[in-house]
Amino acid sequence: MARVFIVTPSGGLLSVIYSVGQSVGLGGANVRDDVLLVQFFLSVLRQQDARGNSGFLPPGDPPLIIDGAFGQKTANAIRFFQEESNRRAGRIKADQRIDPLKGGLLGSLTGSLLSMALLNFEYLNRQGKGFHSNISFDPLFPSGLRKVLFMG
Repeated sequence: MARVFIVTPSGGLLSVIYSVGQSVGLGGANVRDDVLLVQFFLSVLRQQDARGNSGFLPPGDPPLIIDGAFGQKTANAIRFFQEESNRRAGRIKADQRIDPLKGGLLGSLTGSLLSMALLNFEYLNRQGKGFHSNISFDPLFPSGLRKVLFMG
């Protein structure tokens, strides 16, 4: 249930990788803290990035509420993020779930970039390394996750 952040060797693109503890999405455990983290990333990624690339905004969907409850809006946002990521670069398995990172960024069966890893990379591209190294500085960051991520 505890959120995990993985410190990578210095000099890499990411110094920290945030992960859910259990799967979020269709058929997932959908634990509140995990859902909060996914909703946070998806909410930020709905916005246009600094290079002018469009965000991951499902057509016709209102803004995602970061409340830790998995429902249809969160399911739609996950599905759209995965489908749009595949359309743009074919980098992930579109299974409508965000699975935990367990020792790597690629799925052991598919060899595809895991959605949780891509959420981290897309966030880094939009917000920069300063925000990514401590996502609690982001104005959209849910305060309920601060204790779980940074003091657990």
